[in-house]
Amino acid sequence: MDNYDFERRPVVQSTSRDFIARSIEADRTFLARFDPEADRSASEDEWQRRIGGTTEEVTSVEQHYTGSPTVLGPEAGDVSALGAHEFAARPSHHLAPHLLPDGRDVYEHFETAFSLVVADLGDSQRFSAAAECMGVPQEVSDVPA
Repeated sequence: MDNYDFERRPVVQSTSRDFIARSIEADRTFLARFDPEADRSASEDEWQRRIGGTTEEVTSVEQHYTGSPTVLGPEAGDVSALGAHEFAARPSHHLAPHLLPDGRDVYEHFETAFSLVVADLGDSQRFSAAAECMGVPQEVSDVPA
């Protein structure tokens, strides 16, 4: 827990600066250009066009802790809320949502144990054996990529 502030504060600051404050300023600019009091129809049309193009901003919200001293691995960087979602195992990153062939999201596979998500069950045997030796509860989820 010593790293809690070190890890969480930069993510909150990045979220505030890079997404919330930027969105407030974008809304202010939008309302100055497309005042609904002056031309409601044009304002609504432009708003629909605008929200249709926000996927880039939404997908760039990806909290990660690459700068944390508790994270092992080759990645280095800053703790932040800016990033890119990938369906890949990366130290210090959240797993991106991923729709499976059966229609469920990958998160529906997770239970109360530590979850090992694998695309090939053969790859998981040594991890499962190590977890069992250490008495770590583990659930292996076979998730096709």
